[in-house]
Amino acid sequence: MDKLKYHILAILACLGWGTAFVFIKLGLNYAPTLQLSGMRFILAGIILLPFLFKKSENWGILIKEWRFILLFSFFQITAQYAFYFSGIDLVPASVAAIIVGASPLVVFIMAHYSFHNDRFTPTKIIAVILGVVGVVSMSIKNVDFTDSYPYYLIGVAFIIASVLINSSVNIIVAKNSRPISPIMLTAVSNFLGGITLFIASLAIEDITPIQSLNLEFWLIL
Repeated sequence: MDKLKYHILAILACLGWGTAFVFIKLGLNYAPTLQLSGMRFILAGIILLPFLFKKSENWGILIKEWRFILLFSFFQITAQYAFYFSGIDLVPASVAAIIVGASPLVVFIMAHYSFHNDRFTPTKIIAVILGVVGVVSMSIKNVDFTDSYPYYLIGVAFIIASVLINSSVNIIVAKNSRPISPIMLTAVSNFLGGITLFIASLAIEDITPIQSLNLEFWLIL
């Protein structure tokens, strides 16, 4: 029964990640990139708060590990998703999904050079080559060779930068584990990263006033 439950949760997680590209694209019709990303992560952090109280988390760890949490929040949320949301604004959602889906390939390559027991094998090398070829071919075939072409390449570059940041952070965290629960780290980093993104939006974007956002936007968010 537990195995079935975990399978269902895994499927729901896949559906959530898969549909995120579409909802982000829709959300960009209502708010600029940094504002949208900031609001999404602030909301995500708030939603996770009840789980922290339910599990009786050690809140003192936030003070002890504040440097790690701030760095994790900046790179994993602020930097990564500033590139990600900016990139997805310039390319089709399907292309963004394909590029982000290639992140395990990046992690695999980085892990080889980061962990001594993670070695390349002929099978792994072939898998990486096929994966890279697939990502490149699926991305290029959607290119419109018009005036928008340079913006498409910029969007792809932004999303690739997002994938590289995410993969690097995953490797670093795996090598330098901290005594903080994943739920607490996720909740706090989402909230702090969202706040940072929203402040950046106030500084450099022509934001959409909160009071003018309709119900459809909040459902998309």
